Amino acid sequence: MGCNIAHFETRYEAGSVLKSFVRAAGPENFGRILVAVDGCQDAQHICAAHDVPGGHSQRWIKCALEEARRRLCRNDVDPARVGRFFDQRYWKHEGIWDARKKCYASYVAPVGSLTSLIHGQMIILRPGERVRVLSSAEWDTDDVRVIAADGRCEVKSVWKNSAEDYGQLALDH
Repeated sequence: MGCNIAHFETRYEAGSVLKSFVRAAGPENFGRILVAVDGCQDAQHICAAHDVPGGHSQRWIKCALEEARRRLCRNDVDPARVGRFFDQRYWKHEGIWDARKKCYASYVAPVGSLTSLIHGQMIILRPGERVRVLSSAEWDTDDVRVIAADGRCEVKSVWKNSAEDYGQLALDH
């Protein structure tokens, strides 16, 4: 769960998922959850971590285009009709660190206007418009305490590195 909880855009969403775990297990059966925390707030370090050398991250993000094409074109959509819409050459990767939200988001954005009719709906994307593929929150211990409280849990133990930007927290109900 530690790696997935940070993929929610808000602490509220993460707390809601945690609350659903407690509800599904039943408070009497709920054990302990270990949550990993990546609370680094250094923008340069975060951006470098999400765009590893060699462009591997960018290529991975663009795989979302291929998956979207595969899913949307398997039934009543003719792949020839979507043309450039899912062709990776017409898209670029963008990564943005939002310090206020403590979140890094990866997007694909068209390099020019793209238009396609998909399932009877005309889709038009213009340069500058972005499609979010993945978000990764960089929450610290205080943020996880809020998430735990929203999820009807409590932080029982905390282990951190010396810089106190990475760690693990044990949550109990």
